[in-house]
Amino acid sequence: MPAVSFNYLGQLGQLGGEAGQPRHQDWTLIDDGCGSVMANENDSHLLLDINGLIQAGRLQFSISSRLPQTQTQIFITAFGQALNSVISASRQQAQSGD
Repeated sequence: MPAVSFNYLGQLGQLGGEAGQPRHQDWTLIDDGCGSVMANENDSHLLLDINGLIQAGRLQFSISSRLPQTQTQIFITAFGQALNSVISASRQQAQSGD
């Protein structure tokens, strides 16, 4: 099994009304803590567990790591820089019409 998992959950809470207004929903997602979601005995073998989603128009990532704190911070910084590079290149390409 790989030691890294990457899961993109998609766009949650999508806009669907007119002119970009949110459509009526009977439920919504919230970003509150919910306590433990798995038993302590259920250890993950993953060194990095990365989950991404778009919610309320914002790209968000959750990163769980079993790496040392220094290596985790280096990874998070490099990951953020790589995302920003992709966004910048995409914007330039869209503006140039290529």
